[in-house]
Amino acid sequence: MLVYSSIVYMQAMSTITALSGLTYFIVMGPVLFLGMVSGALSDVHSRKRLFLVAQWIITVFVGLVCVLVYSNLVESGYLFVWFLVLLLYGCAFAFVPTSRLALVGDIVPTNSIGTVSIIVNVFVLIAFSLAPMLVGRIAESHSWFDVYFNILILFVVSNIALFGVKADAARRKRQTYLRSILGMLRYVFRNILLWRLFVLLSVVFICLIGPFQVVIPEYAKEVLGLNEADKGALLAYLGAGVFVGSVSMIYLKSRVSRGLMIIASNCFAGASFVLFSYVNNVALASALLFLIGCFGGAAYALVPSILQEVVSNQRRGRVMSLYIVFSMGIPALGGLVSSVLVSSIGLVVTMNILGVLGALGVLLLGYRIRHI
Repeated sequence: MLVYSSIVYMQAMSTITALSGLTYFIVMGPVLFLGMVSGALSDVHSRKRLFLVAQWIITVFVGLVCVLVYSNLVESGYLFVWFLVLLLYGCAFAFVPTSRLALVGDIVPTNSIGTVSIIVNVFVLIAFSLAPMLVGRIAESHSWFDVYFNILILFVVSNIALFGVKADAARRKRQTYLRSILGMLRYVFRNILLWRLFVLLSVVFICLIGPFQVVIPEYAKEVLGLNEADKGALLAYLGAGVFVGSVSMIYLKSRVSRGLMIIASNCFAGASFVLFSYVNNVALASALLFLIGCFGGAAYALVPSILQEVVSNQRRGRVMSLYIVFSMGIPALGGLVSSVLVSSIGLVVTMNILGVLGALGVLLLGYRIRHI
């Protein structure tokens, strides 16, 4: 919710499209550098404690964002302070997704990890679905300070709820963090299934997932002419589609080839992204966003589920941290690149190029994983 609200807030404060992409990269970019460190820590120390500490630290930085917005420092030109606080938030956030996913292995039996991982992602996607709508409604009828203050309250409530989670605190083998990370990278490289999945993910996240975060809000603003509330409602269709696509995988993952499902869903998402660039009707745009969400949600649910099942608990934190690096850090890079392209060659051309590259990349690279 904070990522989306920060992107939209920057779009409202500045006419420079690249700044919204830069905002996305600054918030999520630290995952690229700290994500694997988070995995190494979660395979040695208490995953629940790591999760809790990181959550409380980012809550403090959300409070600082509230102060910045309330004092109108961004509107006064103090972008450096704004980006610095977001960068520090991103550094702390880099430790949250990995410890959250790895924590599943400490809570549920091994034979339930795949299904429970999908369920956890579904709850994350519920928040993803509601975030644009909530941000839009609050920003339209209240102030941006109210938006960030509500985010702060949600963080505090979730942190308190986490205290009640009971997790297995079993001791794990200790080794230096660098050795731990290098061992994980060797393990992934030697596992044909794992490194093929990660190569495929890199294309999807750079060409499709990352640009969605920046380009679609810009398209809703410039082409469809929507206000903040209507823009949030439109993007809620994308989130709802992601939710439906993810939930459907709970029932389909044992009935169809998961590799083919990942390939087909991402190809359809790329094609739909291209088609969306030519739509100027809100109803049709909403329907297409829902379809894009369904296709993307299917792959989003299947990949971490596969990783959780094929990786031992001893390595789960580190391998899932690499997945977090790919799923959150690389999209931030894709969002930055797409915002620069929009400024250089235009919105529609950028969406066409990224959609075609994403679909072709998945077809070429996904051939080897079709039998998963």
